[in-house]
Amino acid sequence: MATNESGTTSRLSDWVPLNLQGKPMYHGINETERMDRLRDNLNAVRVQWNDAEKCHDLMNDIQRALGVDQFSRELQSALKSIVGKQRYWADYQRNQDPVQSGIMSSDRENYAALELYTTNDGYKKVFGYINQVFRKHDVTDVEARGAVALVELLTIDLYNFRLANFGCSKYCNFQDIVHRGLSVDSAVLQAFQDLMKAPVHSRNFSVPLAFVSTSISQERIQEFLDKTERGKCRMHWKIHVHSLDPTLLAQYQSKHPDSIVTTICAMPISRASEFPNEQEVLLRGAFFQILRIYEEQAGEHTVWVIEMVMLNANRDHGSELAENHGEKAEQRKHFGQMCAATRYEICASLAQKYELPEADEYRSLADTMLAKLSADQIVAPFNAQLSGSWSIPRPTWIGASLSSSFSASYTRRREKLSRASFAGNDWSTVQEIIDQEYAWQKSDWCNVPRLYDTAEDAAHGSGFTVLHQAAFGRAKPEFVQSLVDLGAWRELWPQTQEHALAAGTT
Repeated sequence: MATNESGTTSRLSDWVPLNLQGKPMYHGINETERMDRLRDNLNAVRVQWNDAEKCHDLMNDIQRALGVDQFSRELQSALKSIVGKQRYWADYQRNQDPVQSGIMSSDRENYAALELYTTNDGYKKVFGYINQVFRKHDVTDVEARGAVALVELLTIDLYNFRLANFGCSKYCNFQDIVHRGLSVDSAVLQAFQDLMKAPVHSRNFSVPLAFVSTSISQERIQEFLDKTERGKCRMHWKIHVHSLDPTLLAQYQSKHPDSIVTTICAMPISRASEFPNEQEVLLRGAFFQILRIYEEQAGEHTVWVIEMVMLNANRDHGSELAENHGEKAEQRKHFGQMCAATRYEICASLAQKYELPEADEYRSLADTMLAKLSADQIVAPFNAQLSGSWSIPRPTWIGASLSSSFSASYTRRREKLSRASFAGNDWSTVQEIIDQEYAWQKSDWCNVPRLYDTAEDAAHGSGFTVLHQAAFGRAKPEFVQSLVDLGAWRELWPQTQEHALAAGTT
């Protein structure tokens, strides 16, 4: 298994979604049957979730299934912070008093499940149970229900995390290329190559409800591939993540106004991660369409690239039971057709770009799906521009000054930034923190004030950013210029005139 720089197992490279027969799981009828089974268990979990006593029993079942008695005290405590109380979707509407029902405002900034997922023990010993169960064929309802409950805990955090960062398009609707590096046996590579021999519409696989860790950084993936064991094949998943065709989505929502469509299938989670340098994007319940497989050289090594397309869209929300009859069945049908049409539109454009022989077939598949939607009054023309649509970062200011407004791991990094710049003039540490961040968020670190534990302390704070402190601390001109080049705002004033004079910004 590959490890990160702290010597821990990396989520980015240690798991291949294969069933016990060595085939990519699941596709075709197997995927449909698997999803039907999980849908029943998801319904059961959501019914229990909204009943305090039954939810408590469900959380106890999870702990028994995981064997928490064998966990360290630290891991037991971390798990208890997740399963010790009911957790809800941030926009979930309830009639009860929020204090009495356990929905506290502070909970909406608490991403304990997501943070635990990014730790070594949390990933292997807690959330690894999800993949362990989902890889099995003969899964009992008790096992499935426990795994689905863990999925629900992570899904709630992803949904709330997205809402908390809604101002940034990368969180609101992530679209980009992400990467995953794998060290696999030749049989695994052959399984993917065999899948490419199938008809175009069958060149896909999915892992219903499960999670797959990827990185926005191809360089980071290469580090893992460089550690591949002798005799193993180096495999690089290059995944194009796109959103739904916006014209189709608008028509779908007009026809089904009560259907909630979310974009939590691909979420940047660095701000909640113990390892921000991994620049992780977490994929949930991904459906992959394989576009092509090819070899490329990386130094002395051959790497097999599996290039795929997935959509960042689903209909999952706590207010929805996973029903499949009546109006819900109609919604599910139209949503599936809309996803297929969009996916084929993107693949057709990419295949044409790469001069692949399947370009016309993808176009034909897209037209077929669009015709089916049109028959039900969801009408949109073929969109050849989707494959070039990416989330465009917008400048955002993280102006909140209370540590309780952020995840614990992010707060620790902000405190480290404060010690380095506000107290020690340690500009190399400041640079290290900035370098760990996604490219589109590096400027955020230049424009944030110090965090405080209380509103009273925050009210008396200076409001200094790293740029102010660099000017006040007489940092080298080239470092100050590098902050400006990243996007540090020179017009962002400190909190008082006195502080502004001290920082030399007047």
